[in-house]
Amino acid sequence: MNQAKRINLSIIFFSFIILIISFFYNYNYSFFLLIPSFLILLITSLPILISNEHNVFSPLCYLIYFIFLNLFLRNIYIIYDFPSKSYVDGIFLLYESKDLLIKPVLLTLTGFIFFTLGYLFYSYKPFLINKKPVIWNSKKLNLLSFVLSFISFISLIKFVISSKVNLLLVTLQAFSNYRGVSEDLSDYNANGFLRVLIQLSTIVFYINYVRFKKSQNKTFSNKFYLIFSFLISLLFFFFIQSRSGVVFLFINCFLINYYLNFNKFSYKKLLVLFAVVVLFFSFMTSLRGGSGFDLKDAVQDSLFSVLDPLVANNGGIDTSKTAHIMNYVDKHNDFKYGSGYLFIFSSFIPRAIWPNKPVNIDTEVGMKVYNATSYGTGAVPPGLIAESYWNFGYLGILIIPFIVGIFTRRLHNYFKIINNDNNKILLYVVCFIGIPYSCFGSSITSALIGLIYLLVPLYLSLKYISKI
Repeated sequence: MNQAKRINLSIIFFSFIILIISFFYNYNYSFFLLIPSFLILLITSLPILISNEHNVFSPLCYLIYFIFLNLFLRNIYIIYDFPSKSYVDGIFLLYESKDLLIKPVLLTLTGFIFFTLGYLFYSYKPFLINKKPVIWNSKKLNLLSFVLSFISFISLIKFVISSKVNLLLVTLQAFSNYRGVSEDLSDYNANGFLRVLIQLSTIVFYINYVRFKKSQNKTFSNKFYLIFSFLISLLFFFFIQSRSGVVFLFINCFLINYYLNFNKFSYKKLLVLFAVVVLFFSFMTSLRGGSGFDLKDAVQDSLFSVLDPLVANNGGIDTSKTAHIMNYVDKHNDFKYGSGYLFIFSSFIPRAIWPNKPVNIDTEVGMKVYNATSYGTGAVPPGLIAESYWNFGYLGILIIPFIVGIFTRRLHNYFKIINNDNNKILLYVVCFIGIPYSCFGSSITSALIGLIYLLVPLYLSLKYISKI
């Protein structure tokens, strides 16, 4: 049995054991919430179980791991009021009954059924692989690293200055906070252009990481740009309170190693990665104002409590926010009829030019559904199911996931074999592997915008330094 199938079967078996045990403690919600969650996991895993897939981190496998974390385990937390009843009532239920989640979880199951059908509908057609090795020009790589690092560093300084933070007096909690917060839309400025320029450092980091791993002789310039770009990226993500930005620096390095080693990885290193991700995620959550989580108390209480921030949040694939968004849409008859996807085009217009530019759908959900009062904080990504319903009603829950399933299979086909191509490894890991999950956990709009901001500079950079 190949590794991908073995891991997916292990997740399914483990989930089934939890499901059976849960029946003895809470039959009703185990039946109405946990069985659909388990079926989502099982149905989405079906293409892996009936194939000879060897890639543990194919786009579909990658999505399945987050379904287990965001959907199945999170519903366990909701059913049994972890980490506390007040937390579940306030964050997930908004003080409604848990019965509110039954319809959304069934609609989510329907969406994933059509996603899987779309995945299976698009047959496997391997793309031609360029067998000629791609070599990076060292001089061009050093020049690129210098220019992009310089731009990102200067942009970071300007971003910090624009945030009006006194670095000599600021506390750790105040240093790591939301930026660009405003009560008035016309005064709201997230400094999106500066953020894009700062994140050029991540491109420098990943390219130099591949160079470092594959070079026999590690040069000083390679080590310098590797460390310098990593520190810029880490400081930036920490400064804006982007927990996902920090943890994915480590996750992506692990994935790059996996493909550089021809689809082989150590379970010990995977365990170390998991510990690092949990530690950073929990630490940054403890710094968030109003999070109610204290890392020190969690460690003293139970090591399992450290996992709470990773599971007990409404980011990613979450049925509770789907429920609240659907209730809002039905109550106000606020269907978008496809207009929700137009932000993809308007997002590239700076707010300095268009002060009253509409906000993205995440901010709209936060303000309309969760009653956030400030722009720049309180944004809640709707997820694919809620976004599809908001745009096209029940029909959207059938059609949009089906299209995303076809796209996921096409991604799988194109990146089926990438081990002999550094450029393809970087493009796949940094830009494409997480697109299906981003669609289901955030929104198609956010996923495509994020893809463009990463793909364009990375592709141009690789094009510049590569030679056949």
